[in-house]
Amino acid sequence: MEIRLVAVDQPPTLRHLDLRIGAGVTCVRGNAAQCASLVRLLALRSPPRAGRVLLAGQDVYALPPARRADWRRRIGFAPAGWSLPETVAVGRGLAYLAALWQVPGLRAVRRELETWGLTGLEGRRLGDLSPGERRRFVLAASRVMNPEVWILERPYDGVDRAAAATLDMLVADAFFGRGPVRTLVMADDSARAQRLPCHHRLALDGGAVAELD
Repeated sequence: MEIRLVAVDQPPTLRHLDLRIGAGVTCVRGNAAQCASLVRLLALRSPPRAGRVLLAGQDVYALPPARRADWRRRIGFAPAGWSLPETVAVGRGLAYLAALWQVPGLRAVRRELETWGLTGLEGRRLGDLSPGERRRFVLAASRVMNPEVWILERPYDGVDRAAAATLDMLVADAFFGRGPVRTLVMADDSARAQRLPCHHRLALDGGAVAELD
């Protein structure tokens, strides 16, 4: 799926941004606030103050809400900061998200519990998880709808070695066209993220794209 930003302004972090992101893996680096604004725009979590967001050529924010929700179901988003409801259990939280995104819940929940090493923690409340476990839950939640587009904000922050290895594997799968993810965008300045295989690399500076290859 192609995502295009046309003359997007999102003050104070982004200005008159024109950007086209297609299939494959795109790695983004730059100021944290600018990267946060960009990934939220791409994930349809924040409409632009000015400009257009096009998905497969369609102006998303000109569509009726139900059609826009259909697009959002195809995009998994793992933000760097997410205030989790502390009293909700791991399994119930993932099942709720699966129902929200209208996917077969039990299979999707079991898949992500296993992928992120959360099996056995289904009954534990999110507030009782360690920081690393909470981060794994966020990553699991971002994939429970089996997304075509996967957008990650600083995914390696706070993850343990096993979760980092899982991330490495899933990014490689997207790079080589394995699995459901066709477009992966990762905003992460860490040395590990910068070593991963990417089809495109871009840098943000002063609210605009300073480098793209």
